[in-house]
Amino acid sequence: MTSSALPPPTDAGKLAIVTPSMIGSGQRAAFARASLAELHDRLGERFVHIVADDVPMCRGKLLGIVPDRLTRRIPNIFYSQAAKQIYTNGRNVEFLRGAGGNSLTAVRMALARARERSCAYAFLHLDDNAYTHALDELMTASVAAMDSLPDLQVVRLSAYPILTGACNAERGNLTLCELVDDTVCFDSVVLRPVRHDKYTVWKAPWEATTADGRFWPIVLWNAVYRVEFLEQVLSNEAVAGLAGLGPAEAWYKENWGEAWPRLQGAFGFINMQFAGLERERNLNWQELLALPNRPIR
Repeated sequence: MTSSALPPPTDAGKLAIVTPSMIGSGQRAAFARASLAELHDRLGERFVHIVADDVPMCRGKLLGIVPDRLTRRIPNIFYSQAAKQIYTNGRNVEFLRGAGGNSLTAVRMALARARERSCAYAFLHLDDNAYTHALDELMTASVAAMDSLPDLQVVRLSAYPILTGACNAERGNLTLCELVDDTVCFDSVVLRPVRHDKYTVWKAPWEATTADGRFWPIVLWNAVYRVEFLEQVLSNEAVAGLAGLGPAEAWYKENWGEAWPRLQGAFGFINMQFAGLERERNLNWQELLALPNRPIR
């Protein structure tokens, strides 16, 4: 599958790239700079991009006088300015300030702005993601799939079972998938295909059996969400008081039995391909990006 084989999105303005930026060190600033360059290299300027700055707090004694317990309440102006410079340097990016060191708050801010911009869908881009060349075609197909399938709430572009430590150079992203009677199976999850001219959506309804300890449908990165549905996911009373996307994901993973009856519709994958991963959590990210990345049609 090549990007030239896919139609352009029916309306590129329907999709908002949402970045909850948390730059609190030189390393994270370098990650963010590289990640943003890669994102724009893969996608260009076709989509709305909204960055909500987490504004990290200071750490340690300030000027050798103010104690640490007090500086933890003071925004770190140095890294806050670094974030603004990185994201607004000659790019068409909407930069929101004042999330207060909370990535869930940052995402909610950005989603509210996306609704104001009439964006129907949102893609969460973390500020240390690395991407494959398939990202553009997968995003394009995701927008088309959301337009054509009203029950589809989430399109996942990566994560288990697409790419894990079990993947290898021979099979790449196909390692953990089993094709049976025109379905894709892994663990207790069965995904059925909806064929389109240029892509396939492999999808399943929200059910109790769609999480088994290793896989769960709610991921908050490398997925395209309907804006209203993502707001629903993040406004769950058990999640709303948490500080970050990681704890929110963990809650859905650990409490799937409580979560799934509230969800309506379906989740799915586009061609079961791999789109990206976090550099910081995957120190061998260059090796993983080089693995075969075949679409399942």
